[in-house]
Amino acid sequence: MEIRSAIAPRPGRLTVVAKGQAKGTSGGSDGGGAPSSASHDDIVPRFLGYLLEVRALAQAIKESIDRLRQAASLSDPGARERELSLALAERAAIAIRTRERMSKRLALLCGWMQEHGVLHQWCADQVINIEIAWERVEFHLDRLRAAVEGGKGGDSVVLTATDEIEVYLQRMIFLIGVLTIPGRVNEHLGQLRIGQALDFHRDFADELPAREDRRRLLEMMRSHPAEIDGVVDVERGVIHKTATSRRRQVFSIVLQLLTWTVLGAGLAALAHLGVWSELGQGAILLERYLFVTLGSVLHLALATLKQRRASRGGEVHALDDLLLFVHVREVAIAWTIFAVSVGTVGLSFVSPEASPEAALIVGFSLDSFVDIFLMRLDGAAGLSGGGIAGP
Repeated sequence: MEIRSAIAPRPGRLTVVAKGQAKGTSGGSDGGGAPSSASHDDIVPRFLGYLLEVRALAQAIKESIDRLRQAASLSDPGARERELSLALAERAAIAIRTRERMSKRLALLCGWMQEHGVLHQWCADQVINIEIAWERVEFHLDRLRAAVEGGKGGDSVVLTATDEIEVYLQRMIFLIGVLTIPGRVNEHLGQLRIGQALDFHRDFADELPAREDRRRLLEMMRSHPAEIDGVVDVERGVIHKTATSRRRQVFSIVLQLLTWTVLGAGLAALAHLGVWSELGQGAILLERYLFVTLGSVLHLALATLKQRRASRGGEVHALDDLLLFVHVREVAIAWTIFAVSVGTVGLSFVSPEASPEAALIVGFSLDSFVDIFLMRLDGAAGLSGGGIAGP
C-alpha cells in the first residue's frame, strides 16, 4: 500500500489547531493511555515522541536481525553455527521485552489519535500502515521462532525470514520518518544563515539508514515546499536555508541592487576625485562597470541554462524563480558584484582605452577567473594545514 503524498504539517501548525480542542477536554484517560487533560503544548510533541520511540525500537530489532542474517550468510560451517546460535540467543533475549514495548507504544499512538481529532486527521493512515507493517514483522518473528524451536531453522529459513522482517521494519522506519523528519529539518535549518546548505544524508542517516528512503523523503519535501524553510536539492542531497518571510526574500534583491549602486557610485567618485588617472572619466568608467556587469550576468544566465538542460530539477534556477534564486545566493551574488567592481578597475589599469566589448568579455570570464583563484587558494590552504592536495 502506498503512503499518502502529503508531507506532515508542521508541529507548530498542528499545535495551534490542537489548542482549541484541548480546551474542551476533561480529566481521565482513554484505553490507549492518552490523558484527556493533556495541555495543547504537549499534544503534538508527545505524539511525535511516541513515534520516535517506535522508530528506535524498530531499529533495535533491525540490528539484531541484521546480525542474524550475517551469521547465516557465513561460508565456514563451524563459524556459521557458532555465530548463528549466538545471534539467535541474543534475538530471543531482547525479543519479548522489545515486542511488548512496541505494542504499548503503538497502542498509545492510537489512543492519542482517538483523543485528539487533529492528530487523527493528520496521520491516521500513516499510523495504520505502521501497525500493519509491525503485524507482518511479528508474523515472521513467530515463524522464525517456530522454525528454530522445531529444529527446522536452517540457513535458508533464517535468511528468508530475516529478509521479510527487514523489509517491513524498514517500511516502519520510513513511515515514521515522513511524519517526524520534516519538522526536525526545519529545526536544523533554523540554526543556519540564509543560503547555507543542510546535508540531509549526513544529518539524518541515523533516522533513515537507507539512502533510497532518504532520497524518497527529499523528493516528497521538494514537492511540498511550503512545509520546509528551504529549497530542496534532491540530486545533491542538500537543503538550502531560506527566510520564511516573503518580505525578507524581496529584501535580498533590494540589497543586491543597493550594493551594485553604491559600488558604482564609489567608482564614479574615485574617477571624479582623480585618485587614479588610469580610471579616466567617470562616464567612461561607469560604462565599463555596466558592461562588465552585463557580461557577468550573461555568464550566469548561460550557466543556469546549462544546469537546466542537465535536468537538475532540485536546484534553484533564475529561469524558475528569480526572487528565490537571488535570495538563496545573496552572499555569493554580493561577492560577485564586488568582483565586478574590482574587474572594472583592473581593466582600466590594464587597458585604459578598452572598448565596451572588451568589458563585456571581462565580465563574462570573471566568474571563471574567481573560481580558479579560489581553487588555488583552497589548495594552498590544504597544503599549509597538512592536508593532501589533489593533482
